[in-house]
Amino acid sequence: MLGAPPREAEEYAIRNGKSDISCHCRLLSLYRAVKGRESACSPECHSLARAVLEIASSYPEGHKFRTNLEEAAPYLFTFLRCPGMPSHNNGAELEIRDTAVLHRNVRHQLSTVEGREVFSVLVSVARTCRKLGIFPRTAVECLIRDPDWSLFKPPPGQEHRDLVAPVAAAC
Repeated sequence: MLGAPPREAEEYAIRNGKSDISCHCRLLSLYRAVKGRESACSPECHSLARAVLEIASSYPEGHKFRTNLEEAAPYLFTFLRCPGMPSHNNGAELEIRDTAVLHRNVRHQLSTVEGREVFSVLVSVARTCRKLGIFPRTAVECLIRDPDWSLFKPPPGQEHRDLVAPVAAAC
């Protein structure tokens, strides 16, 4: 996923001079070129990944940011190959943040491993229900009656077709 160019690149550029500022500007230019786009053909995505690798090679061998860019380059433009996929992971980060804040607020009550496991399951079920527009109590009652979890499974034949729709609606 492609978010804004990392602050690491900008900080490194400021610390280390003119050539690194050029690398940061090239990375920023690449980001601006794809920001807001919804799709691209596979050869174009490969070309964009090569551009990222070229920028990465401008950083010193073994530099953390260079390594991160080299490892991420093949995956940065996945959203262009999968229409409807957002170009960022903000939704996932917000979900994780909400859970972390909730955990911080109740952790003194979760003194056992079993308590933490139950908490994790309940939070997961509640979040899934919210995403599906189902009341958690209704979901738990259905799960007790139907242990196959059919409530959370799409109807036959719609497994793949509906996967993109919720993502597109979230954008």
